[in-house]
Amino acid sequence: MFKQILNNKYITLSARVLVGGLFIFTSISKLADISVFAKEIDNYNILPMYLINIFAVLLPWLELLCGLFLLTGIRIKANAIICIGLYSVFTLAILTAMLQGLSIDCGCHTKILSDKVGITKVLQNIGLLILSVYLFFFPVNKLSLESLIKSHSIDVTE
Repeated sequence: MFKQILNNKYITLSARVLVGGLFIFTSISKLADISVFAKEIDNYNILPMYLINIFAVLLPWLELLCGLFLLTGIRIKANAIICIGLYSVFTLAILTAMLQGLSIDCGCHTKILSDKVGITKVLQNIGLLILSVYLFFFPVNKLSLESLIKSHSIDVTE
């Protein structure tokens, strides 16, 4: 019965909307001012200088595409893996900043919301990580663009 609850298309859709929508929202805020986002990455003191701009340019686009694909239900399992990786890295970066005693913005919502690194942010990321793991193991795509396309496709092998 528990597995039947987890396989519910509405629960999966809710998780997709939450994780995907948040990725879209945060990516747009980062894309609005990549230079500020690059400074926020640099504040963590983790990456070498030559990688900061690369990450500042590529990461928001990855988040945007992943968010759009989750929201529309395209390759849910593959995008859940990307989310798991990203939320794991984000959480480790925040924990590292906390251990260093840094009082910095997390860089999650550049220019829109000011979130400081801290236990609240760690717990938020762990919650989103759990939702991403859920989407990986229960990628019900009945309410998705991918299932719509599959249901209307013509089998040309016959």
